[in-house]
Amino acid sequence: MKKRIVPVVTGLALIAPIVLLIINSNEGWHRHPELWETGRYAVNDLLLAVLAAELLLLAFLSFRAERRARAGVLLMGATLLGSLVLADAYVLFVSRESAGPGGIQCLTHRNWFEQCVRNNRLGFWEDDLSPFLGQGRRDEKIIAFVGDSFTWGQGLLDREQRFSDILDRELEGRYRVLNFSRGGTNTQEQINHLLPQVQKVIPDVVVLGYLANDIHDGIGWNLPQPRQPGKWEHRFMVGSPTWNYLYWKVLDPLRNAGAADRVYQSLARSYQDEKNFREHAADLARLVDGIRAGGARPMAVILPFPHMGTSLDATTRKDIYRGVKTALEATGTPVLDLSHLEERFPPGSFEVNSMDAHPSPEVHRAIAAEILPWLKQQLDRP
Repeated sequence: MKKRIVPVVTGLALIAPIVLLIINSNEGWHRHPELWETGRYAVNDLLLAVLAAELLLLAFLSFRAERRARAGVLLMGATLLGSLVLADAYVLFVSRESAGPGGIQCLTHRNWFEQCVRNNRLGFWEDDLSPFLGQGRRDEKIIAFVGDSFTWGQGLLDREQRFSDILDRELEGRYRVLNFSRGGTNTQEQINHLLPQVQKVIPDVVVLGYLANDIHDGIGWNLPQPRQPGKWEHRFMVGSPTWNYLYWKVLDPLRNAGAADRVYQSLARSYQDEKNFREHAADLARLVDGIRAGGARPMAVILPFPHMGTSLDATTRKDIYRGVKTALEATGTPVLDLSHLEERFPPGSFEVNSMDAHPSPEVHRAIAAEILPWLKQQLDRP
């Protein structure tokens, strides 16, 4: 009787975590077709750890019974499951690597955003702006930076690493530097959505952090559509932290290796199209007019964008930068062109990490070092 009960109990002990794993995962897919909450992943890994421990115990018992082949198979299974649990733990609780446009489905990108980004009440990654609003406003001169994700600081583990925050420390006691940037915004969106927020603090200076993708889509960009994973491929990406990490770290870049070229070619056509660029120049003039209407001095910095060089020749890139600089200078706005930093930080040394092409802390420091003397010079002018 005892001999019959033992296999049954052993079987149930092995099946139980598998059944619970399936139930937890299935519920997760129904409630969260995209990424799950961290607790659900942790439950799955706890069940996998229990299963690994059971296999390890059975391997030990098989070894003692001199069933070495079975012991070896069970030990291998326990090792694989244990390695998977450890890898999952790294992805869930340690790694904070941001990702590019697909980051919304990347677990480590979510970790980065949840653990590193702290937005204020106005939705900006900046200090509480209450001291700069209303009747209790501090009597401080303010420089406000406006831009997209490059100026916003995507991928940085600490806000203090941003070039705007570095400038804030360097100009302490003379000016307060605030960052009103937001990822994914173009010039039109900066006029409509960011500038009204900037004007609430009544800045003395507004600096546009311009990136050569801030032009609007007026010609119908032929942007590549990312390959959508199949049902089970998607389920593995959503349900397995380790596979999610490998997907965004290795597989997705390989699959979409040529997609960036088409993006940059579309951007170039937008700048080269005369009608479209005239509209963009008019947008830049509207932005400058809006800054002046709020009582601030406009300035602009053209930021380095070396990945454009992987698809566009040097002449095309220089024409784009020259056109933007000319359009801004035509409004009377002083412009600092930092595109020469692309030579110092080519692709491979520019990125904040291998999944995200945004500038690294070193690049932010280099940008701040270039802006600081120029900014001081501009501020000293009447």
